[in-house]
Amino acid sequence: MLLKMMGTVLVIGGLGFYGVSRAGSSERRVGQLINLRLSLNFLEKEITCTHTPLSRALLKTAGFTDWPVSLLYKETAGNLNKKNLTAGEAWSQGLGKLSSRSDLKPVDLELLRSAGPQLGMSDTLEQSKFLALIQEELAVQIERARREADTARRIWTYAGFIAGAMIVLLVI
Repeated sequence: MLLKMMGTVLVIGGLGFYGVSRAGSSERRVGQLINLRLSLNFLEKEITCTHTPLSRALLKTAGFTDWPVSLLYKETAGNLNKKNLTAGEAWSQGLGKLSSRSDLKPVDLELLRSAGPQLGMSDTLEQSKFLALIQEELAVQIERARREADTARRIWTYAGFIAGAMIVLLVI
């Protein structure tokens, strides 16, 4: 009898924990999008106000930004300095590194990919305008992600515990 109770607790608890952890992915995505928006604002100020060279501005932004978003800026700056790539190519490679270590969806990455060709290719005013536009689009994406995270949290949490309870009922 004790063994059955322990099994029941383990099955329900395990699947419940799985559901909660899956819901956490949606929450992390929201945080990463917010971090991206703040970091793009920081990068914009570095480019327009202090006229910092792009590779140094990217490194400063990486220092300002939390992981995993900081990987984007570190990788991009490193590629600009070491591999002599264009800013767009370096940004694209940085996005590749970010995509493998973040909870961002392809639609988020595609929005960021559009910023690459603009970096370092125009004057500071044009770059500022474009970075501001990307930040506004990220604000919309953040609101969508919050709604999706709310729904996902409820669904995954309930689904995990319900699936555990169903398995226990089927086995008993």
